[in-house]
Amino acid sequence: MASTNGRAFNEEERQNKINRSTRQASSDKNPCMTEQQMSYKCLDDNGYDREKCSMCFQNYRNCREFWSRIMTDRKRKGILPVLPAVEDREKVRAEYSHILGW
Repeated sequence: MASTNGRAFNEEERQNKINRSTRQASSDKNPCMTEQQMSYKCLDDNGYDREKCSMCFQNYRNCREFWSRIMTDRKRKGILPVLPAVEDREKVRAEYSHILGW
Protein backbone atom coordinates (compact mmCIF):
# COMPACT_ATOMS: atom_id res chain seq x y z
CA MET A 1 0.00 0.00 0.00
CA ALA A 2 1.35 3.43 -0.93
CA SER A 3 0.75 6.79 0.66
CA THR A 4 0.15 10.12 -1.03
CA ASN A 5 -0.39 13.35 0.86
CA GLY A 6 -0.93 11.40 4.09
CA ARG A 7 -3.63 9.19 2.60
CA ALA A 8 -3.14 5.51 2.12
CA PHE A 9 -4.38 3.91 -1.07
CA ASN A 10 -3.77 0.82 -3.09
CA GLU A 11 -3.85 0.20 -6.81
CA GLU A 12 -7.19 -1.62 -6.74
CA GLU A 13 -8.95 1.24 -4.91
CA ARG A 14 -7.46 3.79 -7.32
CA GLN A 15 -8.57 1.81 -10.36
CA ASN A 16 -12.08 1.32 -8.92
CA LYS A 17 -12.39 5.07 -8.39
CA ILE A 18 -11.36 5.80 -11.98
CA ASN A 19 -13.72 3.15 -13.34
CA ARG A 20 -16.67 4.54 -11.35
CA SER A 21 -16.08 8.08 -12.57
CA THR A 22 -15.63 6.91 -16.16
CA ARG A 23 -18.88 4.92 -16.08
CA GLN A 24 -20.71 7.96 -14.76
CA ALA A 25 -19.54 10.09 -17.64
CA SER A 26 -19.55 8.71 -21.14
CA SER A 27 -18.58 10.77 -24.16
CA ASP A 28 -22.29 10.93 -25.05
CA LYS A 29 -22.95 12.94 -21.91
CA ASN A 30 -19.55 14.51 -21.36
CA PRO A 31 -18.07 16.45 -24.28
CA CYS A 32 -14.87 16.85 -22.24
CA MET A 33 -14.22 13.16 -21.72
CA THR A 34 -10.79 13.33 -23.38
CA GLU A 35 -9.72 16.21 -21.15
CA GLN A 36 -11.05 14.40 -18.10
CA GLN A 37 -9.10 11.25 -18.96
CA MET A 38 -5.96 13.30 -19.58
CA SER A 39 -6.31 14.79 -16.09
CA TYR A 40 -6.68 11.34 -14.54
CA LYS A 41 -3.67 10.07 -16.46
CA CYS A 42 -1.59 13.06 -15.39
CA LEU A 43 -2.49 12.46 -11.75
CA ASP A 44 -1.66 8.79 -12.10
CA ASP A 45 1.66 9.48 -13.85
CA ASN A 46 2.70 12.10 -11.29
CA GLY A 47 1.83 10.34 -8.03
CA TYR A 48 -1.32 12.42 -7.54
CA ASP A 49 0.66 15.66 -7.26
CA ARG A 50 -2.04 18.12 -8.32
CA GLU A 51 0.44 20.95 -8.94
CA LYS A 52 2.07 18.99 -11.75
CA CYS A 53 -1.31 18.60 -13.48
CA SER A 54 -2.54 22.18 -13.26
CA MET A 55 -2.43 22.66 -17.05
CA CYS A 56 -4.55 19.52 -17.58
CA PHE A 57 -7.03 20.73 -14.98
CA GLN A 58 -7.24 24.17 -16.59
CA ASN A 59 -7.78 22.61 -20.00
CA TYR A 60 -10.63 20.52 -18.55
CA ARG A 61 -12.19 23.60 -16.89
CA ASN A 62 -11.95 25.54 -20.16
CA CYS A 63 -13.65 22.70 -22.00
CA ARG A 64 -16.47 22.47 -19.44
CA GLU A 65 -16.99 26.24 -19.54
CA PHE A 66 -17.09 26.24 -23.35
CA TRP A 67 -19.69 23.47 -23.56
CA SER A 68 -21.67 24.97 -20.69
CA ARG A 69 -21.99 28.21 -22.65
CA ILE A 70 -23.07 26.30 -25.73
CA MET A 71 -25.71 24.34 -23.81
CA THR A 72 -27.02 27.52 -22.16
CA ASP A 73 -27.30 29.25 -25.52
CA ARG A 74 -29.00 26.29 -27.17
CA LYS A 75 -31.43 25.97 -24.27
CA ARG A 76 -32.24 29.68 -24.47
CA LYS A 77 -32.90 29.30 -28.20
CA GLY A 78 -35.03 26.18 -27.71
CA ILE A 79 -32.61 23.93 -29.60
CA LEU A 80 -32.79 20.31 -28.53
CA PRO A 81 -30.84 18.45 -27.48
CA VAL A 82 -28.94 21.17 -25.63
CA LEU A 83 -25.82 19.02 -25.77
CA PRO A 84 -25.24 18.19 -29.42
CA ALA A 85 -24.84 14.58 -30.46
CA VAL A 86 -21.24 13.36 -30.64
CA GLU A 87 -21.27 13.36 -34.44
CA ASP A 88 -22.47 17.02 -34.54
CA ARG A 89 -20.07 18.46 -31.96
CA GLU A 90 -17.25 19.36 -34.32
CA LYS A 91 -19.61 21.46 -36.44
CA VAL A 92 -21.17 23.09 -33.37
CA ARG A 93 -17.71 23.69 -31.86
CA ALA A 94 -16.61 25.48 -35.03
CA GLU A 95 -19.75 27.65 -35.07
CA TYR A 96 -19.52 28.65 -31.43
CA SER A 97 -15.73 29.07 -31.35
CA HIS A 98 -16.14 31.98 -33.73
CA ILE A 99 -19.12 33.43 -31.83
CA LEU A 100 -17.60 33.03 -28.35
CA GLY A 101 -14.16 34.12 -29.48
CA TRP A 102 -12.45 30.91 -28.34
